[in-house]
Amino acid sequence: MQYSPPVTQEPEYAPTYSLEERVKYTLISLAIAGAVIFVCNFVLFPRLLMLINHVECQTVYGVSGVAVVMYMAFVGVPLASAAGIAPFIIPLAMGAIRTRQYPPPGRKVLRKVRIKRGSAAVRMGWFVLSFIPFLVALAVWGSFQAASISRLAASTQMDCVRVPEHPAPPPPRSPP
Repeated sequence: MQYSPPVTQEPEYAPTYSLEERVKYTLISLAIAGAVIFVCNFVLFPRLLMLINHVECQTVYGVSGVAVVMYMAFVGVPLASAAGIAPFIIPLAMGAIRTRQYPPPGRKVLRKVRIKRGSAAVRMGWFVLSFIPFLVALAVWGSFQAASISRLAASTQMDCVRVPEHPAPPPPRSPP
């Protein structure tokens, strides 16, 4: 009997975007990023800096400024990140899990990506999908940290009268 080498199959790659599609999506992404940067630089950050400047003396709708800043950092950022990536990650991951192929059939990619099939594709789908629960868990953990820091700040004595933005009230006038 004669030896015959095993048949090697050429790897299969996912379809890539054409140059025109890449340019179109790049321009759309730059326009959206430019709008977000503009709003952040001229609306959000100036207001946030006004709040943070003397956060211990500020309140937002009756809530301590320290608590607002801590909850924004420890809870708001992870939840906003999860909400921002979910519309992109969930369809990709669910398609990979459902079809047992990563990237899912019909999904175009930016660079040459070898198609994974079977359990490797399912694992990749679950791995991609795991980012959302991780960010939510990070927000839950952050809520306890923010509460702890806010309680500590509330128990600290602050002298807000001498802050330039909050001058001391004028002395009462004596009757003539």
